[in-house]
Amino acid sequence: MEKTITMMICCPMRGLDNDQIRHSLMELQTFIIDEYNKYEHEVSIKFTDNFVNYSCPMLDHDDNGFRMFCLGNGIANVMAGCDVVVFAPGWHLSRGCLAEAVIAKLYKKQIIAVDRNVESGKLYVTTHDAFMRYLKNGLTTEGIKYDGI
Repeated sequence: MEKTITMMICCPMRGLDNDQIRHSLMELQTFIIDEYNKYEHEVSIKFTDNFVNYSCPMLDHDDNGFRMFCLGNGIANVMAGCDVVVFAPGWHLSRGCLAEAVIAKLYKKQIIAVDRNVESGKLYVTTHDAFMRYLKNGLTTEGIKYDGI
């Protein structure tokens, strides 16, 4: 019997156009499916992400407010219902992804963090220790000091 796993993808979006974001999401989906197929043969993966068109007229002129609105909707409507949270390369440099990482960790979601080899350009899954280092360093670089994770 095939089991379905729902995965949320957290991907940095600042400074990227829609095509670049879609490319990043598709590349990550292909990578994760290939990784799971190496070890799990009766698993179906359903991907979901926060890359949808939200509308909040009262925030039309408040860029940060709108970003926070989208982040909150993603956590409430996407992360809450997923089994696994996948973090794309560069997540630790993104305020939204850092917030999602803290929440995923606090709510004990299974986490997969992916990075890119600088020389080959190939994706790889990072270790839990590397994820925690990135998370703590990311929080520190944004001017937030937090050791409670």
